[in-house]
Amino acid sequence: MVKDRKARQQIDLTVIAIANLIAALTDAMRNADIGNDVVHGFLDELDHLNWMTIYGTPRRVLDDIIEVVRSTVPVND
Repeated sequence: MVKDRKARQQIDLTVIAIANLIAALTDAMRNADIGNDVVHGFLDELDHLNWMTIYGTPRRVLDDIIEVVRSTVPVND
């Protein structure tokens, strides 16, 4: 029981770390004055690669993370 809880906590931390990485990369691109279209292209490609390689709940979680980050980037630049 304790091992299961620790494993779930570790998975939660991994998901948070991945979300932070995606957000940090997106912020760094925006801070470097890279166009929003390029940032959206990055997020599109990340989404596509996830679709090709990940399935089930992990993919749905990553889809949600990408959509949250995408919503912070303006579409009309």
